[in-house]
Amino acid sequence: MTWWWESIHGANLYHPWSALARFLDGTAIASPHLQPASATVKDALARVWAVATPREALIWLLNPAANWPEGANLESPPSVSGAVGTVPAMDDGPYSVEWSDTLEGKVVATAEDRATTGQLTLTAPDFRVDLAARVKKR
Repeated sequence: MTWWWESIHGANLYHPWSALARFLDGTAIASPHLQPASATVKDALARVWAVATPREALIWLLNPAANWPEGANLESPPSVSGAVGTVPAMDDGPYSVEWSDTLEGKVVATAEDRATTGQLTLTAPDFRVDLAARVKKR
């Protein structure tokens, strides 16, 4: 719960907070082992943030053209295509990946990937504003 709950109520921001709650449900968000991860994205115009344990990761990709200041005057930012990201320090083996629309909190794509030599490489579906992924070892 945010400290400023009255701001959420006053601005009727329940929809985006509900989407976040759906995305985080069943994840390791409360685990003391969840730490910032030095994820990277190559060959795409996207920014990435991630937190991970050796068996799970939560990833957020942002299109800079949809954010201040780069996209301050863009009504419809261009799509990001072909974003390939790497999350280090993951246990080797197979992973399931769920890519979610952050505004709706709905899964828009799923994938199966494999970590090798401690690196998990993911290919994101095309997106316009931002995208989040839940990654779990199978």
